[in-house]
Amino acid sequence: VVLVGGAEDRELCERIARGLSPEPAVAAGRTSIMESAALLKFCSVLVSNDSAPVHIASAVGTPVVAIFGPTVPAFGFGPYGPGHGVVELDLPCRPCSVHGGRRCPEGHFMCMRGITPEMVLKEVWARLDVERRR
Repeated sequence: VVLVGGAEDRELCERIARGLSPEPAVAAGRTSIMESAALLKFCSVLVSNDSAPVHIASAVGTPVVAIFGPTVPAFGFGPYGPGHGVVELDLPCRPCSVHGGRRCPEGHFMCMRGITPEMVLKEVWARLDVERRR
């Protein structure tokens, strides 16, 4: 397990890493875009919100599980190509903006809070099963 992201994500990634066993590597803020692409190329699957790593991983052929909260894949932010998974909830308040944000207009953030680890793991296992069949 490798935690990726920008320099602004590093502190959070380090806190998350300390809570896991075995402790994963933290690459957040330590790699260029090209280095991130090389790293993601060797991953079996990427789990990410709708951000740059989704597009980098899909470009290098790594299966993606993209988590969408306030935004929707129909805006063009989903992973490109076949074999990727999307986790999202069908809520009447979605989408609430084009790029998401730190504030929920409804005050509940159910679009993210309602997504369970089991929902994400189901998509991860589906991607890993496809990877094993290759």
